[in-house]
Amino acid sequence: MISSCVYDPGRPEFEISNKTDRNLIVELYFDKENYKEWWSEHDFKVFLTDSYAGAGSKLRKELISTDTVNLVQRYSLLPYSFLSIDDGWGDKDETVLFNKIKVIKGQDSIVYSNIDEIKKSSVRISRNLSRLEIN
Repeated sequence: MISSCVYDPGRPEFEISNKTDRNLIVELYFDKENYKEWWSEHDFKVFLTDSYAGAGSKLRKELISTDTVNLVQRYSLLPYSFLSIDDGWGDKDETVLFNKIKVIKGQDSIVYSNIDEIKKSSVRISRNLSRLEIN
């Protein structure tokens, strides 16, 4: 008798964690060239408007707006909550769909202008999860 086991690893995820006592605005900027490789323009716009990211609690984050021309999503993230983004990078550093993150804390902004900056500022929690903590 022959048996086999199929291992299907979980999809990589990326979290933006609000460790402050203030509301944050998080803007995700998507890679225009990369999305064209995977979807038609129409399908990607539908994907954006159906809310790309999830959150730890439905009451803790809100999709504020989606710019389907410039491919930007804007979220409100409440204190001590997180925004979970599917399609982060796994062990093989797969391509991700977003390539810039802007975090607005009141009058201050933090801009991670490319994937390398985002990765350097993030902590690897597990094989399939990386986290960017905003303090």
